[in-house]
Amino acid sequence: MDRAPLKLVNHGAKLQLWELDAEMSRISETVHRSGLMTITLDDVASILHIPTTGSMISFSQPLQVDDANALLVELLGTTDIEASRETEQCRSPSVRLLCATNVVVVYLELFRDLSMVGSYAWGAACLAYLYRQLTTATRFEVRQLGGYMTLLQAWIYDL
Repeated sequence: MDRAPLKLVNHGAKLQLWELDAEMSRISETVHRSGLMTITLDDVASILHIPTTGSMISFSQPLQVDDANALLVELLGTTDIEASRETEQCRSPSVRLLCATNVVVVYLELFRDLSMVGSYAWGAACLAYLYRQLTTATRFEVRQLGGYMTLLQAWIYDL
């Protein structure tokens, strides 16, 4: 049975909460055992010039819709009505971007204190998310590939 080609979607997949350490170590073990070459944190640092070390980006529990609405009002200055309308339309504690991609509101919490933004390991989060999307894309029923495709394309070009 032939598989249909993957549709590339840049930042198009819904963000999910997941364990960074478990995902990275599982992928790393697979790569080392098979002898395959893969993009590394050093590659991310040299291509994107964003921090690969620092505080891990993680959240202990999922955000409820009411809490998401409160974050939207507090941090973005929207009204309660606008916040409720947006989360109702997304049917989750998410908001839509101009490109029709939903983003989970919990990530706004990372920008509450702007002086802390540089302390997060953005490169590690970016790479872990890309690895997760590549892993998902190997399943037969998957028809799209999400993640930061520009990073992957730049890495391939530098080979």
